[in-house]
Amino acid sequence: MAWRRRSHPNQLQFDFGGGPAEPNRDPVFFANLIDPTNAAALGRVAQAQNDQFELQGALRPTRNLHLSLNPIGHRWMLDDRLIDIARQAASTVEMSCFDLVFDRVMSFKTRQPYPLVLRCGSGSASVIALYRAIGEAMAGSELRVRAPLSFTPHVTLLYGSKLVPATALDEPVMVRVRDFTLVHSLHGQSLYKELGRWPLRANV
Repeated sequence: MAWRRRSHPNQLQFDFGGGPAEPNRDPVFFANLIDPTNAAALGRVAQAQNDQFELQGALRPTRNLHLSLNPIGHRWMLDDRLIDIARQAASTVEMSCFDLVFDRVMSFKTRQPYPLVLRCGSGSASVIALYRAIGEAMAGSELRVRAPLSFTPHVTLLYGSKLVPATALDEPVMVRVRDFTLVHSLHGQSLYKELGRWPLRANV
């Protein structure tokens, strides 16, 4: 998925065409970064699934495990001023903390290697609400970034050689979502740079 500018110099839109890749396509996006304790638990799930289904996949570093939220663009097209606008918009989002229960794994049917992802049952409505709140904040900012209508909450564990059908976990993993982060992913380096982090309200 590529991006392109509209007529307004600071307005972005999605381009789902298959055009040539732009240079330095380091994505910038909002996400909930999984805390180290839960990331270790999800890493064990990834290893077990990799072994069980013989996926021959390289596990993602646990430090990079995250719940994907709203995309913003690629770093080459976002100068510091636009990053600041994204930060300011994010600071207006108000939601309470919530729990997610990751209870099943499945593969997304994209081109090989196939992403093996964790899906959540309990808490998914709260994730969608957070996604929409961030999207509304971005759409109301000078960036005017509108999030895609389709959103499937998930955590990518690895990229495997086979398709795995939806499979319930014997031991679901509960994750407490306390904040969200603006992430700059350094493409090909498995490194994430935090550009900002915003806490959610503690439950009363």
